[in-house]
Amino acid sequence: MRILLFVILALRQALAWGALPPSYNLVSQTDTYRPIRQYLNMAFDVAQNEPYFSQKHYWKNHEEVFRRIRHPDRSIRDDGGYEKWIKDEFLGERALVNLGLHTIGTGNDFRHLYERMKQNETPFPLFSSLFVHYAGHIGNEAYELSNPDVTSHDNFADLFFYDIAGNIIFLNDRIASFFFEKLYLRTWGDQPLYNPEDSHIMNAASDFTIRPNLFVSKLRPFFLFGLKVLGGISYEYSEKEFFTLAAGVTFTDPVNKKGRLSVATYYDREEQLSYALLINSVQNSRFKLNLYPGLWHFKKYRLGVTTGLDREDQWLLGLNLNMPLGLGSWF
Repeated sequence: MRILLFVILALRQALAWGALPPSYNLVSQTDTYRPIRQYLNMAFDVAQNEPYFSQKHYWKNHEEVFRRIRHPDRSIRDDGGYEKWIKDEFLGERALVNLGLHTIGTGNDFRHLYERMKQNETPFPLFSSLFVHYAGHIGNEAYELSNPDVTSHDNFADLFFYDIAGNIIFLNDRIASFFFEKLYLRTWGDQPLYNPEDSHIMNAASDFTIRPNLFVSKLRPFFLFGLKVLGGISYEYSEKEFFTLAAGVTFTDPVNKKGRLSVATYYDREEQLSYALLINSVQNSRFKLNLYPGLWHFKKYRLGVTTGLDREDQWLLGLNLNMPLGLGSWF
């Protein structure tokens, strides 16, 4: 409770720290920043890495996360002590990963969620956005506990340092403006699907993209990071309409740094991702194609379609209509 109070007070102070009236609209209409969709993509992000992570004990693993939180000193000592914790989580390469994903990426997500809740006049928008945001993070930590290589050191570094730092930093308008306008930082989430055959969530992902207009031209460098690290080029076909081609590595086991070469192409317009085609990428797939509601021109309906083919020649089909969670299965 004391930690939660500290976080809320720090966030309230950040709102007044150097605040400027934003010259941009942070209330994006993309489904990625809707509360339930954001929770699903954050909590089940590592569904991309099955079987290295498993959903089998997802809710039970929440109990273990809370047990570790209640006894931080004992948990850190049991997993190797403070010196190992600092060395692994703050001085090594893992620190760069955490800064990118938990501080910059999800800090930006938190600001968008907060702005959306303010616009929708959600009661206590700061607390409400913090609750949804941390529910997703705790779910992600619980999911990762299915891999025995993930210790309490990772949990505490993520939840009580990198996540909090990102939330505080991105509530400052100057910083949010720099990442949003100058670096063109965006979140590209997948379309989560519920599989009734095994009651698992699939096709969830939360990737972050940077696409700065360095050369004041129609070509922009493109960088995507998450459980995929891709680099490439975006071409601005018309105003706020981009075609992107990228290649890089998809991590099949991020804990032990195993992955495969992947290629992807994207099309987005008016701040909304319209399609994403990934080849040789997540969930042991030969390819996966997400068609987002932004691709269609329906006035009343938001239709999402997902299809793909895995290495065992099983086809994936998923559909979503106006909901944060769709239905899907392998055939």
